[in-house]
Amino acid sequence: MKLLTFVSALALSASALKTHIVTEDKCDETCTMVERVFNFPEFVDGFQPKFDFNISARLTEDVSTSWRYHVSAFVGPVQAWNGTGVPCGDTVVGDNVAFRLQLGLPDCDEKVGAVNIAGNAKVSFPGPPNPLGIKLYMYIFNGQGHPVFRIKVTLSHKFTADAIPSSTVAPMTNAFVPALQTTGAVEAYPRANISVKNCCDETCLLKDVSMNFPQHFPPLSDAFTFSVTGSFPQQIPRVRFGMHAVMKILDVAPLTILLGNGSACGDTTTGDVMEFGMAIDFPSCPIPAGPYTLPGRARFTLPLADLGMIVHRLDISDDHGNRLGCAEATLKFGLGIAGHVVV
Repeated sequence: MKLLTFVSALALSASALKTHIVTEDKCDETCTMVERVFNFPEFVDGFQPKFDFNISARLTEDVSTSWRYHVSAFVGPVQAWNGTGVPCGDTVVGDNVAFRLQLGLPDCDEKVGAVNIAGNAKVSFPGPPNPLGIKLYMYIFNGQGHPVFRIKVTLSHKFTADAIPSSTVAPMTNAFVPALQTTGAVEAYPRANISVKNCCDETCLLKDVSMNFPQHFPPLSDAFTFSVTGSFPQQIPRVRFGMHAVMKILDVAPLTILLGNGSACGDTTTGDVMEFGMAIDFPSCPIPAGPYTLPGRARFTLPLADLGMIVHRLDISDDHGNRLGCAEATLKFGLGIAGHVVV
């Protein structure tokens, strides 16, 4: 009943709520992307806004695959997203749960001169209108660690009519925090089993592929390491990646928990401090002919043992769209006892 009351209150007040967007240029005179102009809407309807934006500027140094970006999102004081990578070409970070950011960054070989960055954002952090505000940060640094670009975007919710009564908001509980379960005197712990497959065919350029993943998480651990090895018959000038992770919960419609694409010419991280994180150590470009190793690490801190399974797919291609490699990992959750899965 409380949930129905809350949903009804949200529906009645949706037209009365707007998201206020404030941009702050965090650069000083040391930033090498100059003459920055931010074109963001000031207000967007609703508390889960979608909006387009545009940034124009002038580069005073050539873009390089040694550049790095850092994107983070905070809900109040809590970090809800964190990601790093190489800031060139079309780039997507986020998911369909918390937020999604798409950017048309300059090409990896962009020269000094005027640039235009078009993008769109979708913020869908679950929950009622957030009085603490949402803060999004994006920083870009060159290969020497000097600042290129810095921006902060703050989203805050503004009512134009009466706010939702606090009595309609049910208190949070720890219903989703798993407890250790026992069968007699034997303790059972949540654990994920991991299977992986090569989702390429003979057209992929990475040959003699070996996928080195553990069969399951270590007991009582929320992280694992992995690697993919193979061999390229020729040099690859530049590499791009695309990733997509879907959570399937108790036969309910699949939920996209991770989306991303961008340059695969340097270390890339994505995720947050609350649910999951992934780091992939893409080698710098160009990739020479011969042996190729792609190491990575994954961490899941949600109570995933109660939630079903996750299917995560990673594709890599060259900048002409030719497929290089593909891996698909499935994490299926249950309980482990003395090295055995029991449910």
